[in-house]
Amino acid sequence: MVFIKGTTAMIHGPSMEPKKQDADFLSEQEERARNRLLAALRWSECNFRTLADSMPQIVWTTDGDGRLTYCNKQWFDYSGYPPGPPEVLHWESVLHPEDLHDVLQAWRYSVETGTVFSKEYRLRRHGDGSYRWHLARALPARDDQGEIIKWFGTCTDVHDFKKLSEQLEQARREAEAANAAKSAFLANMSHEIRTPLGAILGFIDLLKQPDLPLAERNEYIAVLDRNSEHLLHIVDDILDLSKVEAGKIIFENRDFNLIEMLSDFCSMMGMRAREKGIAFSLKALTTLPEVVNSDAIRLRQILTNVVGNAIKFTERGQVEVKVSAVRGELQFRVSDTGRGIPPEQRERLFQPFVQADSSTTRKFGGTGLGLVLTRRLSEGMGGRFELIDSEPERGSVFLAAVKVRIPEKTKILEIDNIDFSATRAAPVLTIERHLQGLKVLLVEDSPDNQVLIRKLLDKAGAQVDVAGDGQEGVEKAFASEHDVILMDIQMPRMDGHEAAVTLRERGYGGPLIALTAHAMKEEQEKCERSGFSHFLSKPLSRQDLLNLLARLRRPSPGTHFGKDPFVPKSRV
Repeated sequence: MVFIKGTTAMIHGPSMEPKKQDADFLSEQEERARNRLLAALRWSECNFRTLADSMPQIVWTTDGDGRLTYCNKQWFDYSGYPPGPPEVLHWESVLHPEDLHDVLQAWRYSVETGTVFSKEYRLRRHGDGSYRWHLARALPARDDQGEIIKWFGTCTDVHDFKKLSEQLEQARREAEAANAAKSAFLANMSHEIRTPLGAILGFIDLLKQPDLPLAERNEYIAVLDRNSEHLLHIVDDILDLSKVEAGKIIFENRDFNLIEMLSDFCSMMGMRAREKGIAFSLKALTTLPEVVNSDAIRLRQILTNVVGNAIKFTERGQVEVKVSAVRGELQFRVSDTGRGIPPEQRERLFQPFVQADSSTTRKFGGTGLGLVLTRRLSEGMGGRFELIDSEPERGSVFLAAVKVRIPEKTKILEIDNIDFSATRAAPVLTIERHLQGLKVLLVEDSPDNQVLIRKLLDKAGAQVDVAGDGQEGVEKAFASEHDVILMDIQMPRMDGHEAAVTLRERGYGGPLIALTAHAMKEEQEKCERSGFSHFLSKPLSRQDLLNLLARLRRPSPGTHFGKDPFVPKSRV
């Protein structure tokens, strides 16, 4: 027994000791494993924080119920708040007040449904206090049972991208609006151009009738003249606005007699007003200088646009212009008793190619360019053009102002001594034979223009020789003597520029006048460089052409060819 017991003791005694050792051994292994796991978790968290802090986005986490548990360094740098526990991260105070309600509503919905959270909102930036747009996205993390235990989210600054997108969208809308305006403009231009053109073609057919009474013939010619001028005015407006918008227009400031110019303008507008059965007056409110230095052509264009517009839209009553000279500025206050402009239409008043409404175009016609061109020209002359007041069915008041320089020793006229309606501009030359004996070489490839110009000059007494292109013109210029050469620019074989250069190189020293339908300032400058002494634009103005030739016939003593200034823009 003892043995057995001893044996048993010996057997069972030693077997108990290993079990205790195994438990201790396992306990040590578990501890080491737990420590390794904790170390791994700490390392993972360190990696996560390092990664999160290195990202340009704001990184954040919440628990399964949506309560904020972590924000990376970017958040504290952006918000300006010092690092702290989750409950003092102050995210709601940084959110834009206008966005707060929608963001909270969207976040609660994602937490309740487990759907991805995605929302754009504005966050206030520390330092300058500006709000910048951010795109927030958050994904849920689930346990083995599918329960949400955590949310991982980011906020990406999309402010610049969003603003660029808005700018692109605005540009798209503006492009669509411009395209619509272009289509409306082209439709309006088609109407405006084809209407006078139709009248011109129609009355030309009537003039072809045999045995047409003289009274009817004169009436038809007056219609042709009126519609031709209207058509030319439309083209001029389009070209002038294009030059202003491109910054190509040049203002030519010279001394001119202000009183004579306004008197002539008063006479012209008074005639237009009388044709409509309304009154017109031009009055001085202050003393005025007799002579000013400015661009007389552009000033007249401004006044013609504003006053012509007022007369057009006034059915009864009057149009009144009051002029003042205030601190180096000429101010023209134009008032009418016309249809007026409703408040909702005023913002479209100075948009190119747009009139107040479609009924305006249908009833009164026009391109929609007059007022915007007037504003651009006024601003180009250092002034302004604006609508002062307008009441529907009671009339409108516009103010056009331009800067002028008053030359020394200029006479200042008192108000009582200024009567624009009593003064007239100097008479122009008449056509009768005042070019008698003048020898003219006309270089022009268009047969119709050859006939037209030749007949004009023949009636004035000039002797006209014709060449059909630049090369023939050069040959005829040296084959016989001429007092002046009229030269078209666009011609076959040798154009006007080549012909002018050739003539000058070969010693021709007489007056050389460029005739061209290209009326831009850069073409005038190109003609001057080619050797032309004068520049006249087509279509031809008979009076301007004859006046220039009469002046060149007897040049003043001391005048040298090539030094003469170009004639100001005229329709010749």
